[in-house]
Amino acid sequence: MKNKMRSIILLFMIGAMAVCAAACAGEVNASNVASKEESGIEMSTEIDQIDTENTEEKLEIVLPDEPELLGGWTASESAEVTDEVRELVRNATDGLLGVEYEPVAYLGSQLVAGSNHCVLCKASVVVPNSKPYYVFMYIYRDLDGNCSILKLEEIKLGI
Repeated sequence: MKNKMRSIILLFMIGAMAVCAAACAGEVNASNVASKEESGIEMSTEIDQIDTENTEEKLEIVLPDEPELLGGWTASESAEVTDEVRELVRNATDGLLGVEYEPVAYLGSQLVAGSNHCVLCKASVVVPNSKPYYVFMYIYRDLDGNCSILKLEEIKLGI
């Protein structure tokens, strides 16, 4: 049973990464650029500027080795459901009636004006004999810490 649950979680994580990759398709961001070591290109550029006295000054822009990606999804290093993830789901679902959501795995985050989070959740309709199902819950947390659900994507299992 434990191995089956691990296999299901792994399947969900792979699916979530595929969804995240599809959502980011077509966007150009720093993750698509080869690193300095891979490309052999110096990660800096010079811009010539002329001041009012017609003297030439150079401004050097140096890119960091690991830039913080704005808009790109970052996979979680661990799918572990921490107290912070439970609180994130609890805050996002506060006030919702009819379905209970239990976080199963934390899949990743996206830096925006605030942050987006993807959490695999077990959903249970609050009626007798209902069968639980699984969803990807996309949560937005604003800069003040307020949480809301962006999207719930039901996972169709063929088992």
